[in-house]
Amino acid sequence: MNTARLTKVVNRRTERAVDYATPEGVVALLRGLAEKRDLPLFRMLEILSEGQVNSVSFTRNSPYVRFYAYTNGNNRATISLNMGEGEYETTLDLAELTEFSTK
Repeated sequence: MNTARLTKVVNRRTERAVDYATPEGVVALLRGLAEKRDLPLFRMLEILSEGQVNSVSFTRNSPYVRFYAYTNGNNRATISLNMGEGEYETTLDLAELTEFSTK
């Protein structure tokens, strides 16, 4: 496995856990969460990748979800997703998102 293609995924529940995943794994995690909770995660990342804004966010109260993603113009998005029972932080190359996010 090429370690240059790994990205850090931080999951906070009662204690912090750090794992590493391939970009495909991060997209699969986001896709699973989006489908399970009917969240527009990929639409938000698509808006971010268009380059007209440098951050996107949304909050839903029931069930609680807070999503925030930003980029510094380098085509890499830093993503924070808090769902009450856990919080995820990761980075994702937006160019790879279009390659891996199709079903």
